[in-house]
Amino acid sequence: MDFLPLLTELFILLSVRAWLANSVAAPLTYADTDPITGRPVQCDRCPPGTYLRAGCSSIRKSDCAACPDGSFTELWNYIGRCLRCGVCGRNQVVKKECTADSDCQCECKQGYFYHQDYDMCMRHSECPSGCGVLTKGTPEKDTVCSICPNGTFSDIYSTDHKCSQHKSCSDAGQQLVLKGSTWYDNVCANCIVLKDGAAYLKEIIPVFFIHHKIKLKRLRRIVLKLPSQDVREQEGTFELSFSQLHSRISSWVSSATPMQIRQLPVVLIKMRASHAGEKLQNKLNRIDKNLSKLCNVGSVSKPTLRKCTPTNQVHPYEMKTHNLQETIDRDIADTLIPANSSSVRKLTPKPTKGREPTEPKPECTKKPRTLHPENKSVQANHPNHVEPSEPFSI
Repeated sequence: MDFLPLLTELFILLSVRAWLANSVAAPLTYADTDPITGRPVQCDRCPPGTYLRAGCSSIRKSDCAACPDGSFTELWNYIGRCLRCGVCGRNQVVKKECTADSDCQCECKQGYFYHQDYDMCMRHSECPSGCGVLTKGTPEKDTVCSICPNGTFSDIYSTDHKCSQHKSCSDAGQQLVLKGSTWYDNVCANCIVLKDGAAYLKEIIPVFFIHHKIKLKRLRRIVLKLPSQDVREQEGTFELSFSQLHSRISSWVSSATPMQIRQLPVVLIKMRASHAGEKLQNKLNRIDKNLSKLCNVGSVSKPTLRKCTPTNQVHPYEMKTHNLQETIDRDIADTLIPANSSSVRKLTPKPTKGREPTEPKPECTKKPRTLHPENKSVQANHPNHVEPSEPFSI
């Protein structure tokens, strides 16, 4: 294939374009040699949409023909064939179809813009969480982002999402337990239907992992260590992408218990994401504090844990009660039971403060009466006298 004529034609076409750009009127003729006489001759150029099928001579004019489909000429020319229509490149779409007198026009497809430094179409930049879209991207320009002002937030990565206003807790009859930031909304609580502080923290956990850019490998280990009763949920974690990991975290948060949510900061710290773990713990502490303050949770005194007493010991309170009951029982016994009853307990007087304790007096025992020798005969002659079985010892 002979590339020389084609290169020559292309050079001529580019030269004509340069003339038009410099506002220089291109001549409508071109110099050629008469094939009959061999003398120089001025021939007419072909108009746009045509090409020079045969040159002129001293007896005929230039012969121009229309460009076939898929080819074109945009300028007055004397090239021997039309130029082939262009093809749009990667991430481009046809803006205007190719015609006989104009090439096709391409532009970057939806979501892309033309980057002059790289001479290619590149994806529009996404505004991160905490920033909103100021100006949407076009096929010629990239997205323009701005930090969300006070009272607004953006909790997603987006190319078209603007900052949203923080919701008002008071309008809904609720209490503000966590003030919103540029990347999450206000967190409100209903004091009538009160929940655990960790349940309110659930609202910001998915965007928390999006906003705090944790490395892929570490995020995979964190997802693997999430407190869960279903082991199957952790399978295949080391093959997931960022979007899949965030989706897995959102799914876990929706089904996690408050106790499992409270364990999350510890998991982050153990996985060497201490900064993120401490931030999440601080937010949980702030929610708990505000719940206690605003919903009067702290007005109810916390139950005091009673220390366990060994089974072989008696609690002081029980000992006092037992001693009091003993005293009451003794008083009742002294009142109802006769004094000569053998069941009456013998009370030992308690020592009085300031006095020396006195020893209890021994109980008196009667000795058998010893009869005088002169009275023995009288006792023997008594009608009711009975002789003892054993003689008395005198």
